[in-house]
Amino acid sequence: MESLDIRNRKLMEKYPVIREWIRNLPVEQLNLCRPVEYERGDIIFRRGWEIRYVYLVLRGSVIISSSNINGNEMCVVFVQEGSTVGEMEAMLNIHNLIYSAKAFTACALLEVPLHVFRNWIRSDRIISEKLAMVLAEKLYRASASTVQYQYMSADRRLKMLLAQHGQGRISDTREELAEACGVSVRTINRAVTALKEEGLITVERGKIVIQQEQLEQLTANILEEV
Repeated sequence: MESLDIRNRKLMEKYPVIREWIRNLPVEQLNLCRPVEYERGDIIFRRGWEIRYVYLVLRGSVIISSSNINGNEMCVVFVQEGSTVGEMEAMLNIHNLIYSAKAFTACALLEVPLHVFRNWIRSDRIISEKLAMVLAEKLYRASASTVQYQYMSADRRLKMLLAQHGQGRISDTREELAEACGVSVRTINRAVTALKEEGLITVERGKIVIQQEQLEQLTANILEEV
């Protein structure tokens, strides 16, 4: 069994993004953290669970969601590599999680025990400031997203999500697209058909494919609707 020192060195070599975060974290505290991997679609935590960890995203993307009035999961924000998940509740001393988190892609996270995280932010001013900026950015994007989603059609929600994916084959299933857009699978199927008829996407063997020209049209279409 390899030593924790070797493990930590390998961790920093494999995920350089972690360096700026753990620069001032005492080794004995880092040793209590552990890297964890999730496959696409795996649940990281659900709304209402007791908070036990804060996560640093080392690789991949995490979707933070909340239930809308119809009971569907609505995307609140996407969290990318180099950001954190679960920090808001931890910083506010809230005992139960407010949102749910799921691996939107296969991802690797650093699992930080709650007591380690709280000691960390109390003793490291730089990390406290960094987390404040991360939290402010996520809250801003989540607020804008929530307000907009109340008035957006399913077609527009899907356009925005596909534009974020960019050119190429979209590997997401219809269920995953529906979850990310906060609508039912039936509604997302209608939206896919509508976008296909408009020539904004191509469907090959049930999967959405976006060519560069279509991506440009999608982007222009979204901007026209703002």
